[in-house]
Amino acid sequence: MIAVIIIAIVVVGGAAYLSTTTRQPVKISIATCSSAGAWYPIAGVWANYINQESGYITATVETSGCSSANAYTVNRKEVDVSFILGNMIYYAWTGHEPFNQSMQNARGIAVIYPDVVQFVVLADTNIYTIPDLKGKIFAVGSPGSGNIMTTQEIFSVYNMTFDDIKPQYIAFTQMIEAMKNKQIDGCTYSAGIPTAGYTDLASVRAVRWLPIDPSLVTKKYSYYVPCVIPANTYPGQTTDVVTVGVTDLIVCNKDLPDDVVYTITKIFVQHLKDLQAAHPSMKQVSLDTLVKGMPIPWHPGAEKYYREIGLIK
Repeated sequence: MIAVIIIAIVVVGGAAYLSTTTRQPVKISIATCSSAGAWYPIAGVWANYINQESGYITATVETSGCSSANAYTVNRKEVDVSFILGNMIYYAWTGHEPFNQSMQNARGIAVIYPDVVQFVVLADTNIYTIPDLKGKIFAVGSPGSGNIMTTQEIFSVYNMTFDDIKPQYIAFTQMIEAMKNKQIDGCTYSAGIPTAGYTDLASVRAVRWLPIDPSLVTKKYSYYVPCVIPANTYPGQTTDVVTVGVTDLIVCNKDLPDDVVYTITKIFVQHLKDLQAAHPSMKQVSLDTLVKGMPIPWHPGAEKYYREIGLIK
């Protein structure tokens, strides 16, 4: 008997992609964070192109409890691919708090842009610096989230802890509603800019972004980088705000098949311009930055593609 393999040329957006009917269909899940953040729309565009062009992979995008939750779920194969903060995947790999054991089942797919740390307060408060938050009602993130870890690290360089504030442990969407209703004095969330939730907030309520001294933060924590929120990024924000960021990564479970990771990595790179249109923060990403600063080993499928195009030697 002669086996016949049927190969079809799929043309999408003017580009031709090979798909073969002998491949078994594969479903993958991509974990992001809040739908009000940057990861969700970026992952949505990526998933659409995967579904259109791979010929055998169906990708779905999920909201989640953000970086900390994503570290657990990708390690346990509860999701296949995760967007995650660089410090959180490093903490998971090394077993650092908030993780009670080393979790080393994740592998790298891509390094993207810095998640900008944004401390925002109501404009009618007397809060102008991080130390001014003492005694205030301040939202720090949902329980167990990477946002909480980031907030604790920023507080630490100003010799502060959560004992100095009235912390509210709520998710970003709840923070925005609480700020709109003036139930809290401020909140913090790290995301690509502009962050949709903050744009929404600033359009209905006068708010202020607090500066963070990069020299203090980077001296203590090497995985932060200096960042600036340019003037007019948000409604009513008329001056630049100096702050810091943590590099965002895309990772997957180590057991995701090499051909699947190769294919989704290739689609990500080939549609970089489309992903940049999905959210302005992606404009910071270039071919060179995709492979710089991954703190964990690459997945073999991603590494194979990067070697083919000369990004990894």
